[in-house]
Amino acid sequence: MATVREIAAATGLSTATVSRALRGQSCVTEKTMRMVMEAAGKLGSPAAHQHTGDCIVTLSSPYEKQITPMMIAISGISETGNSSGFKVFNYIMSDPQSISSVVDMFNEGIFAGMIIPELPSDLLHLVEKAERKDRIIQCCGRNPSLNVPAVVIDDRAAARKATEYLISLGHRNIGVLAHSARRAYSRIRLDTYLRVMQENGIETRDDWIYNVNSSRYEFAYQVARSALLKPDRPSAFFAFTDYFALALVNAAQDLGISIPGEVSVIGCDDLELAHIKTPSITTIRQPFEHIGNITCSLLISSIHGNAPSRSEYFVDAELVIRETTGPVQG
Repeated sequence: MATVREIAAATGLSTATVSRALRGQSCVTEKTMRMVMEAAGKLGSPAAHQHTGDCIVTLSSPYEKQITPMMIAISGISETGNSSGFKVFNYIMSDPQSISSVVDMFNEGIFAGMIIPELPSDLLHLVEKAERKDRIIQCCGRNPSLNVPAVVIDDRAAARKATEYLISLGHRNIGVLAHSARRAYSRIRLDTYLRVMQENGIETRDDWIYNVNSSRYEFAYQVARSALLKPDRPSAFFAFTDYFALALVNAAQDLGISIPGEVSVIGCDDLELAHIKTPSITTIRQPFEHIGNITCSLLISSIHGNAPSRSEYFVDAELVIRETTGPVQG
């Protein structure tokens, strides 16, 4: 029976890295996983056999400086998986090859199931080669073309709550900081914002719909700054993520614009940054850990032969009123 120390010696990895990989308690690269698994198998470690059929793999984005919804959901996924006797491994999608490698290991049976976030359209073909689509579930986002179940917040309800709240404060000139139209959730939130504005007899302007073609804060900040510099800027913004909301608040502060005195901002997610920022950010709370719990439970049921009965499972979102929204001025 091989020990962690022996596997570390055989692979050249540290004992800590080997231990984390075997326990499934940390993000590990595909290369590291294969090295540890192959060495464990050759040395006769029972861990190698334990990792056949009782492992779940998740994929997350490589934004080291940003906490993403999927990262938070993974804690719920791990909690549910571990309590049900599964080990949960998280792979960071550092490049297309990393996704391809995970799918290969999934097809080889190293992983019994796979949980993935919404993926950019140019990466979907990598997941489409997976052989057991019935053992794949999306979490915190969806790609309808994949035809796999997804657990998400009700984006229509979330966008409606945000837009109606700003309208209730007297705002009529409401802009949005939206994600790329390639993202399903962004299209749904934008369509809902437009519908709610129309239902309330409020005209919308195309030049008040600002698209951020990246999830990175730095890009959002530049778009937010440009929007705020316009002489006819909106009196309020619905930002489709808390990072976009943070970008608006920081850009306003840098420009000497009062929040919420001159501009109100509402985000969506309720990440930690939303309540530690000054002023604290009004937002739509998504229960990411709970979403992770539900996603993992559905996947485990599917692994056991009970496929999900629906293509989408919606989780309610909650309006959290803080300091970045206020009545329209003047």
